[in-house]
Order: sequence, then structure tokens, then C-alpha cells
Amino acid sequence: MAERADLVLLTFDAHKLDISDEFQQVMEVLRPHANKVRCVLNKADQIDASNLVRVYGALLWNVGKVFQTPEVARVFVSSFWDEAYRFRDHVTLFEEDKAAVLKELESLPHTALLRKINNLTARVRRVRTHVVVIGYLRSRIPLHLRAMGVDSAIRNWLCSNLETLLCEAQRVHNLSIGDMPKLEVLRGKLMAFDGLLRLPTLDLAEVHRLDEVLEKEVPQLLSGVGGVTLSKESLKIPDSPSRVSTLASIFGFGASKRRRTE
Repeated sequence: MAERADLVLLTFDAHKLDISDEFQQVMEVLRPHANKVRCVLNKADQIDASNLVRVYGALLWNVGKVFQTPEVARVFVSSFWDEAYRFRDHVTLFEEDKAAVLKELESLPHTALLRKINNLTARVRRVRTHVVVIGYLRSRIPLHLRAMGVDSAIRNWLCSNLETLLCEAQRVHNLSIGDMPKLEVLRGKLMAFDGLLRLPTLDLAEVHRLDEVLEKEVPQLLSGVGGVTLSKESLKIPDSPSRVSTLASIFGFGASKRRRTE
């Protein structure tokens, strides 16, 4: 369910910050989707200003400990009911965060569509890198092993030299390190693959088609939904250092951080 959700709201009571075992299990399931999680610190007006600062810090620490992400989840601090605030030290903060969470919910259809386009872009970049890497591995198989045609010998050579080959492919084709396949995962796939001489050679037409998706079709999608979350530099495909082909890297997205003036 978390994978299909566009936004997850975790609500905490300002008087009860202890995370139960069941709640912690739910949060651990949400860990791969931490970018979708927002925390709501409810009933914040029921504690005074000095205690609210401690409660807020404790919540950030508890959530960060479970999610284990470099950036803490966004926390909305307010009291979501129609009664008057008890402690009014942070009325402005309460009203701003209440409006912010409602605005985020209202804009969810738009932001969800942008997220799907971003995910599509990331997948296309990874596919492009996979095509280039597999083609490079195929080209580096020694001629005498190709002539022998012994699958086990080719497999042993590829797996033994895989780390070096991946570094070479990244350097030669100027691939983004964030799009590179994981070493052990790729090694496991090669170990289970039969007929390694059937690995496809590098098809520049396929790579060019993926480049067109990133350079033309993705910007068209973004303009169609009325917002742009990817910079031109993130979609740009620069010339490779060798100038031999148009194969190059596509840079990753920058993580945005929330800034609040308290």
C-alpha cells in the first residue's frame, strides 16, 4: 500500500511521543518511501513553549532513528480542532503549519503526477545505463573466450573482473554513478545467466531513443502538467570525453530541504 500511496501522514500526540512496537513496525515498512512521509504533531497547543521545543526535538530524533534517512521527515506542528489554543506562544507557527498541511493535501494530485514523471525519468536513466553497461561487458569479453564458446569460462572472467569493468564503463561512457548497477546484484545475475555470448552488443539507436525520451518527451510531460521539477542540466546529455559517440551521463536530482524560520 505504501508503494502505491502518494502521501503518508503519521500523526503524533504531543503528550504521547513513545512509539509502540506496532507503530515502529509500520514506520519500518515505510522506510523505503520516506520521501512520501509527513509527520503531524497534534495537540501542540496543550503544552507550553519550553516543553514544545523539547517535544519537537524528541519527535525528530525518534522518527530519524526509525527511518535512518539523511534528512528528517517534514513535521507539521499544530492543533487540528476547532477549539481555541490553550498556549498561544506559537500561534503563528500553528496557523502556518495547519495551512501548509491542508495546502499539501489540496495540491496532491499535481505533486503526485510530478512524482510519477520523476520516477519515470529515473527508470529511463537506469535503463539507459543498463544498456550501455551490458554492451560494454559484451565488448570486453576476450576473443579467445569467445572462440572457445565455453559459458563457464566467460562467466568466471566477467565475474572476476566485474568491478574493474564497471569502473571502465562509467569512465569511458561518462555514466552517472547513481545510475550504475550494484556490483553484487549484477554479479549474481551474471552467475545465473545462461548463454553469455548472447548478451546484446551496444545499440546506439536504442541509446539515442532513450536520450530523446529524456531530452524531449519528459520536458513535454512536465510542461503539460504546469510545473517543472527537473532542471535542464538534469536532463542534458553532454558529449563524452572521447567524442566518439553520444553516450553520456544524465545527472541526478538535488534533494530539497525545508527551511523554517522560528
